[in-house]
Parts: sequence; C-alpha cells; structure tokens
Amino acid sequence: MPKKIVRTSRLQKIKRNTHKKNLELQRALRTPDIALSVGYDRGGNIMKDFVGLGISFDLPVFDRNKGNIQEAKLEVTKSNFETRKNILKSENEIVSVFQNYTRTQKISEELDGSYESTLDGLLASHEKNFRLRNISMLEYMDFLETYIGNKMIILDTKKELNQYYENLQYVVGQDL
Repeated sequence: MPKKIVRTSRLQKIKRNTHKKNLELQRALRTPDIALSVGYDRGGNIMKDFVGLGISFDLPVFDRNKGNIQEAKLEVTKSNFETRKNILKSENEIVSVFQNYTRTQKISEELDGSYESTLDGLLASHEKNFRLRNISMLEYMDFLETYIGNKMIILDTKKELNQYYENLQYVVGQDL
C-alpha cells in the first residue's frame, strides 16, 4: 500500500477510534453514578460521636443522554465516510498522475530521436547558407523562429515527462 494512503489511513483510523471511544463514554454516561459516603464527627454537634453513612445517585428520568449519544454515533459515521473519501481521493490522484505520465510518454515516443538531430543539422546548413549569402536574412529568421518553436516543443515534452514521473513517485510514495 502506498505510503501516502497509509499516512491518511492512520490519521483517519486515530480519528475513528477517538469517535468510537467518545460514543462509549456517552453511552456510559446514561447510567446513573452511585456515590457512597462515610462521615465521622467527634463532639462537633449535639451527639458526642457521630458516624454517618450516605448514598446518592442520579435519577436519569428526563436526561438519558440521548442527544450526545446520537451526536457521537454521527461522528463515528462521519469519520468512516471521511476515511473512505480520503482513500478514494488518493487512489484517484494516483490514477490521474499515472494517466498524465503515460500520455506524455506516448507523445515523447512519437517524437523520433532522429528528428531532433535532423533539426540540428538543418540549423547548421541554414547557418552555412546564410553565411554564404545563399538565403536572405528574412528566410533565415523565419527558419530560426520555426527551429526555436520545434526545439521548445521537444524540451517541454521532456520536461513534462520528468515532472510527471516525479509526481508519480511522490504520489505513490516510493521510488519506481
């Protein structure tokens, strides 16, 4: 499993466990708390030695903590959906970057390796013809503009291919 998805999954797992523990706490709070108390007083009242016992507990007649339990359930459901959303988002990002990489690689393969050397050879021959005054300055400048445009297309394609490859490695989280 890619590292990026694992990191996202770990974070979501921690959030989900937190929400589950909150749900357990809210369910535990719906039962009444029972408190026992013991008291002793020596000569501080009418009676010489007083020993008192007490018991107290809440009667959850009207408050059964239903609202907080429902909220905790919704948080658990929400964290499950967020986990699924983040996993799908990571998978879609990997697929998208891979498709961009394969598309750019296909374009790069279509540009024949001999095309660039042929283009450089044409530049050398046009320079020679321009120095010998076989072609005019306007023809030379027109060719130079076309040459620069074609060279930029080749270099941009190589640059995009390298960028998509690096993005693919980053998204997957390991060297390919």
